[in-house]
Amino acid sequence: MKILILCNNASGLSIFRGMLVEELIKSGCLLYAVIPQTQDKSELQAENRLKKAGCTLKKMPIDRRGINPFKDFRLFLRYLKYISSVNPDKIITYTIKPNIYGGLASRILHKKYYTNITGMGTAFEKNGLFKKFIVSLYKSACKNAGCIFFQNTQNKKFFTDAKIVPENRTCLLNGSGVDLEKFSLRPYPQERTFIKFLFIGRVMKEKGIDELLSAADRIYNESHNITLDIAGFTEEDEYLQKMHEREEKGYLSFHGFKSDVRPLIEKAHCLILPSYHEGMANTLLEAGAMGRPLITSDIPGCREAVSENKTGFLVKTSDSDDLYEKMKLFINLPHDKKAEMGMESHNFIAERFDKRDVVKKTLEMLKIS
Repeated sequence: MKILILCNNASGLSIFRGMLVEELIKSGCLLYAVIPQTQDKSELQAENRLKKAGCTLKKMPIDRRGINPFKDFRLFLRYLKYISSVNPDKIITYTIKPNIYGGLASRILHKKYYTNITGMGTAFEKNGLFKKFIVSLYKSACKNAGCIFFQNTQNKKFFTDAKIVPENRTCLLNGSGVDLEKFSLRPYPQERTFIKFLFIGRVMKEKGIDELLSAADRIYNESHNITLDIAGFTEEDEYLQKMHEREEKGYLSFHGFKSDVRPLIEKAHCLILPSYHEGMANTLLEAGAMGRPLITSDIPGCREAVSENKTGFLVKTSDSDDLYEKMKLFINLPHDKKAEMGMESHNFIAERFDKRDVVKKTLEMLKIS
């Protein structure tokens, strides 16, 4: 059986869906994947991992964040051409552009396809013509999908309430899950003087980076008793400058993208993710599985990873004051309480988000044994 995956980056496919890739190949499937053209070092490393696993890759120009009708139409035509040439038995799509333009191409070519809603993004945040346009595109793209996978209940509810998809063709997954062997429980840091916070994710406004820097500045200026590690892509010079200024102050370290974040998680007392929107935040699952408390936004895709006051704290979206208060609350906890919160975080994540269960459920819906 030929399986084609359409996605918007190789690293996401390799890191978060590597177990699914392995299981598809192990089951005897010939696996193909369309990924963006890039010279980014971490993406090239991910491409090599996918090739080594047995995946045939096709690189295409994909403008992940921009809205350009001409570029998007060309992407749609490229999908049509490549799907026709590969002639896959089933197609799996991830993220908005592959979902929409890959879904439309699959539908036109009468291919079996399966859509993954990994988050709704900024396109759905404000009412207006653009949101209506995206909804109409999704309705058309998902019309003949064999199954539409969701990572949280609120995203699923929006799609069914808006009549984009019928309830009987949806499947709710616990995010991408977390590999509990890879992200195993690690001893809690013994350092008590300086509290090390960690942020992992794309360094951009929608991830709450402005609120995080503002709250961290206040705490550092008051007591100098924190450090902040930041790891992830950044495409904006403004944030590089802001982080550089804080590196010179001595409390922030910017690590760029890391294909293996486990050493950073192991050294951290707490992971922070103040996002504006998420599908299901993988970094929360990974840090929680390794036994770290979590401070994150009270939004779909984040709140599911936290038992409030037991495994971490939830904060209001776009609210640096609330984030500051929750960071201070965590700092002031006794060390043994922080460690206990970390253990509870591990137990909570391990019980609910085992990647093996997510992969098994996905394969069942794809009807691949």
